[in-house]
Amino acid sequence: LDPRKDVDIPRMFADVRRAISTDHDIGVHAVVLVKRGTIDKTTSGKIMRRATGKRFDQLSLKVVAASISEDEIDDPHDEADRVEARARLARLPKEERRRAVVDFIAENVGEKLGVESNALDWSQWLGKLGLRYADVRTLLRQVSRAFDTDISMEDVLKAPTLETIAAAVAPSVAPRPMVEPPTMGLPPV
Repeated sequence: LDPRKDVDIPRMFADVRRAISTDHDIGVHAVVLVKRGTIDKTTSGKIMRRATGKRFDQLSLKVVAASISEDEIDDPHDEADRVEARARLARLPKEERRRAVVDFIAENVGEKLGVESNALDWSQWLGKLGLRYADVRTLLRQVSRAFDTDISMEDVLKAPTLETIAAAVAPSVAPRPMVEPPTMGLPPV
């Protein structure tokens, strides 16, 4: 892309999905825009597709923008439990709330990698920690369900670290403002 031109990136992603779907009769899960010059090529200038796919899976591409299709059907989940868990978390002081989010992520990642959660380098790219794309998607679903929040895979791909995930979750679990019940025209008690 020419950085001097105004490009409608969401439309570009939609056009790419449509073209692939039309030409190959398949759906596209992820479309990523990477920094110019960061894709491996052969000496004859062809894209090294296998190497690029591996780098995508290892989360080591320099992603500028991404469009991820959330095509999974959510498991049935008890909404009352999610609401209660979020309410308990929201009642915690801000720093304890952040710590609870961090602990949850550390436990899940440490278990997946078979390491102690306190041994994780939170600034390290997830691929270098040993997580793959599918692992990160699973982690984001677990975190989203546990804290009743949405985390964008697109945002995580731009800076795939544990810090990014924790930073995306912690503010979103802040206490929500209370809504006053309707008075139904009655004077306050």
